[in-house]
Amino acid sequence: MSDLDASSLSVHSSSAGPECPELETIKNVAAYVNPPTTLAHRSHDPSNNLKRSYPFQFGSRYLLPEDNVYEFNAWDHVETDPVYKAYAEQQYASQRLNPVSTFDAKRFNSDPEKWWDKFYTNNTSNFFKNRKWLEQEFPVLEEVTRADAGRKAVLEVGAGAGNTAFPILATNGNNDLTIYACDFSKKAVGLIKENEAYDGQRIKAEVWDVSSSAETLPPGVEERSIDIVMMVFVFSALHPSQWKQAVENVSKALRPGGVVCFRGMAALLSSF
Repeated sequence: MSDLDASSLSVHSSSAGPECPELETIKNVAAYVNPPTTLAHRSHDPSNNLKRSYPFQFGSRYLLPEDNVYEFNAWDHVETDPVYKAYAEQQYASQRLNPVSTFDAKRFNSDPEKWWDKFYTNNTSNFFKNRKWLEQEFPVLEEVTRADAGRKAVLEVGAGAGNTAFPILATNGNNDLTIYACDFSKKAVGLIKENEAYDGQRIKAEVWDVSSSAETLPPGVEERSIDIVMMVFVFSALHPSQWKQAVENVSKALRPGGVVCFRGMAALLSSF
């Protein structure tokens, strides 16, 4: 019997009265066929809470009108309505009419290390939050952090203050895992090394520009040696002219069969 059939039974029989034995029988059958449940994404019961399932199953986070839109970091199968799409297009058009001046664009793009160093000097490790959603969005991380996973290497590009490296380390059970946390800001790399959770045996924090044309890899990283490359909001921090070189450098580091975990800004959104 389908969910619709069970529901129809209950509604159809409601006129029979509360003392009707047949009604109680139908209710019992309906409850057995279609028991009341709390949707998993709103449940705090560990046995029915898809927010903490391992491995995480995509396609289970449906956004309903009664949901808190901030319950998840992302929702599955969501399409924006025509009204919101029109609003977004208006915002894009407005921004294109007011671009960054040529002077500022050249100033920032010619020496990005300088500006990122200033950013991390001013904000230290207080600006970005630790990414607690990593294993939910990238279940492959759970595989390499298992105690029996063997020798594995993760390269984080654009590591910042370690908001990806440290959450991975916190759940790691693999004594043979090495995390290479790289950023082209010396100040950011310094913040990683100053963090009380920094473990020089597990995390190697180094200065490295993923868009460099010098064909060099981060210190300690050999060609085709990395199992997972993390690239979270990296391309939005690079000029489009640097994207091709960045991809080539990452490809050089990645072993055959390796995985790139990528997350970027929304479609049509670019700083350039």
